[in-house]
Amino acid sequence: MSIMTKSLLISFILIGLFSCVKTSSKPTGAPKLPKASPIRAVEGYLDALTRNDFNKAYNYITFMYAGNVKKEGYVLNMKNSLGKINWNLLNYEIQGVKILGLQAFVTAELNVHFKPPDKEESVEKTLDIQYILFSKDEKWKINADDLIEKDLTSPNSDEGRMNVE
Repeated sequence: MSIMTKSLLISFILIGLFSCVKTSSKPTGAPKLPKASPIRAVEGYLDALTRNDFNKAYNYITFMYAGNVKKEGYVLNMKNSLGKINWNLLNYEIQGVKILGLQAFVTAELNVHFKPPDKEESVEKTLDIQYILFSKDEKWKINADDLIEKDLTSPNSDEGRMNVE
């Protein structure tokens, strides 16, 4: 065999090998995460609560978190339950976020003002809440929350616990 024939044969073999190799920029079947951070979903939700805009707040939560009701029912429930205790979110600060696949955990410190049903005077509390979000249809939605601390200024107090059912 001539050198030219050997070179052509090696070239064809290499081209054949390289054409069998499939390149992909991301793994196949990998879930597609939302472009926006889960922090944005929690901020949007809390901003809406600060303004008592329950219509907008509904956009950041799952049907289950809304109590398995549609938007109109959620808005009515929120107005009734929070109105009974004059609950207001004064401000908040995002403390951290952890993303695990299609689930995220966002912790926020909330300063709230409300009047407990059994008290004559309103109280102001600082609460740490962990929001649990899921990615669905390329959007982060709040699916659950967990009270981390009842009251930072008085760790043994039950006054920070809010039952608004």
